[in-house]
Amino acid sequence: MADENPFEQQAAERRATFKSRHGYPAQLVPDVWVGRLVAMNTVGPTRASGMLEAVKPEGYVVSVEDRVVFIPRESVLQLELYNPEDLEIDDLEIGI
Repeated sequence: MADENPFEQQAAERRATFKSRHGYPAQLVPDVWVGRLVAMNTVGPTRASGMLEAVKPEGYVVSVEDRVVFIPRESVLQLELYNPEDLEIDDLEIGI
């Protein structure tokens, strides 16, 4: 039996660490973030932030109060989860 590839072993360890730290596997991100506050850097450069309403194969639906926008997946460079305790509602924006 051959030894496991060290890169595969390291990747497995990182997946296990992520899951133990956050309570869900990284493969579920961003699906498990629906209903949470997110920020994303998009091509432009533009930044959008708000409540993640839906994740579709084509992109993301984000809302702030009564404004809802669809952001195509290929436009998103980075997506991050906000900690609600560190964010005021006035800080949310959709800058598209």
